[in-house]
Amino acid sequence: MTVARPPHVPPPAVTLRAAEPHDCERVWVLRNEEDVRRASFDSTEIPWVLHERWFFESLERGDRKIYVIVVRGRTEGVARLDIVRGEATVSVYLAPEWRGKGVGPIALRKLGVIAFRDLKLRRLVASVKDDNHASRAAFKKAKFTETRKDRGVVNLLRLRGR
Repeated sequence: MTVARPPHVPPPAVTLRAAEPHDCERVWVLRNEEDVRRASFDSTEIPWVLHERWFFESLERGDRKIYVIVVRGRTEGVARLDIVRGEATVSVYLAPEWRGKGVGPIALRKLGVIAFRDLKLRRLVASVKDDNHASRAAFKKAKFTETRKDRGVVNLLRLRGR
């Protein structure tokens, strides 16, 4: 008996754009989603008043870039770069309905273009919980290399030109 394979579904179109003041609430909702909190190193729920202050201060900072991940015209995720001397720490999270559908790796690759071409950075680094297999896979598909595992944390690296 032959089992029919489901037709290949291409990933949706994904774009990144710089976060704007009107994105504050959506970013807050996405960051406080239960699975995002569980995957974060700080799993506490972020109160609105703290988030709002952090968000607007972040928009003014030169060493932090926040991008929203847009899928089918809606903000469905967030990608952040915290920049120090030509290197940026990457943070990314998605709305539940877009996880496992190829959006994460696409967003991370596009973030790499922004970081290396537009911001002229040399390195992107990320840290992921060891048991967060989906995030680890997304980073690997986006050309990040696992560099170290220590105490339940996996460090990943992507260099310009790779």
